[in-house]
Amino acid sequence: MALMADKLGRTLGKKRLTLFGLRPRHTATMITVIAGMLIPLITVLLVAAVSNDVRQWILKGQQAIEDSKQLQIAKDNLTKDVEAKTKVNAELQTQNKSLNAKNRDLTSTRAKLVASAKTLNAHVTALSSEVAHFAERFRGMQATLASKQLLLATTDKEFKAANARLLSLQGNYKTLRASYDELNKQTKEAYKQNGIILQQNDAVSKKNNVLNSQIAAAQDQLDKTNSSLEAAKLSLDAAQTDLKQAERDRDRARDQANVFAGFYNANVNSTRTTSEILGAGDEVARVRIPAHSTAEQARGLFASLMRQAETFATGKGAKAHPEETGPFAASLAPRTDSKGNRLPPSIVESTITQGITNQNDDLVLVVTTFANTFMGEWVPLSVQAYGNPLVYHHDEKIAEFTVNGTGTEIAIIEKITDFLTNTVKRKALKDQMIPVFGQEEQFGAVSLSEIIQAAHQVMDAGKPMKVSAIATADTRAGDPLVIHLRVR
Repeated sequence: MALMADKLGRTLGKKRLTLFGLRPRHTATMITVIAGMLIPLITVLLVAAVSNDVRQWILKGQQAIEDSKQLQIAKDNLTKDVEAKTKVNAELQTQNKSLNAKNRDLTSTRAKLVASAKTLNAHVTALSSEVAHFAERFRGMQATLASKQLLLATTDKEFKAANARLLSLQGNYKTLRASYDELNKQTKEAYKQNGIILQQNDAVSKKNNVLNSQIAAAQDQLDKTNSSLEAAKLSLDAAQTDLKQAERDRDRARDQANVFAGFYNANVNSTRTTSEILGAGDEVARVRIPAHSTAEQARGLFASLMRQAETFATGKGAKAHPEETGPFAASLAPRTDSKGNRLPPSIVESTITQGITNQNDDLVLVVTTFANTFMGEWVPLSVQAYGNPLVYHHDEKIAEFTVNGTGTEIAIIEKITDFLTNTVKRKALKDQMIPVFGQEEQFGAVSLSEIIQAAHQVMDAGKPMKVSAIATADTRAGDPLVIHLRVR
């Protein structure tokens, strides 16, 4: 085939043919290469057309290889199966040998039993002769029975004597019967006495019922007394709570007095020459404390809260005083014990973290300023824990009002704004949402564009429409209240 292609190339080269603008030499080379490729291909196709085996090899060669692999795997599996069955067959042959041995033993035993049967047959023959002998003896015993009947007649006389004795015993029975009747009479008298006792018992039962009624009345009175006692206990608990709050207020006032006393000499000049950056009670930071927080988690969350407070205070212009607060521009205000002794900051922090550790419900820890703070001063802080229940669910309606769609755009916008500023705020406070202390920020602030869009929806309707404030997510008491407006 190569020679044929080479000869074809030489022939074309001599004719100096050109294709596609190529030089004759390059044209001859290209045709030679193509011919060298086509000739083997055509040869293979011709062979495949003539020979079915070659055609199958070309078409299904790869499948045959895969089938061969599968057959080899099947062969291996069958080989393993044959080996396993050969092993089982060997075990069965062993068991067969054992059973053959047992069969031989049983055959030997059967022979012994046949011999025993022959012996028993001999015994049966002997017993048959003994039965005949005993029949003869039976006939002799019948003769003896006749003589015994004669003896029975004699025994009848003895029976009559025994009957006379029975009559005597019957007389004794009558005496015993009289005794029994007497005892029966005494028993009836006892029953009669028992009836009297039962009547007395009924009277006692009636008295007992009266006593039970009195006891029930007394129990009712006791329950009322317990209720009164419980109410008094609740009042006492409330009073104790008020007392504890009063003690906390007293401690806060005392701490404030101590702080003020410390501030007075050092800060009189600053209160006259610098501007106030934070007022007493202004919120600085807050953090959520999940239920069942461990002591380590509580300490970490408290530390995060204090870092937030430090960043906030520094941004407002507060500065640290190393001789008083160390490197911090914001720290817990000094606190004293019942005797007026100043408590170390570590004790104050430990008391706070213990109060938020392993609680059954969510809490929110809020940091506020303990006193008014001026530019360049450090910020004394107060920490308070609040309950943090789930207040609103996602897509829950918080408040709603009706606005007339025939009004002007400005009037509708003013009504929606008043609704957000007053109605929504009052409702959120009523539902125990925790506001940002020291700020007039309204709950659920809505962008002006959303307010204008709601106003246009109302105006497009041209009739009274309800505008609702809807919570956009599950919201707890200490979370920011994010809402959107719904017009319908």
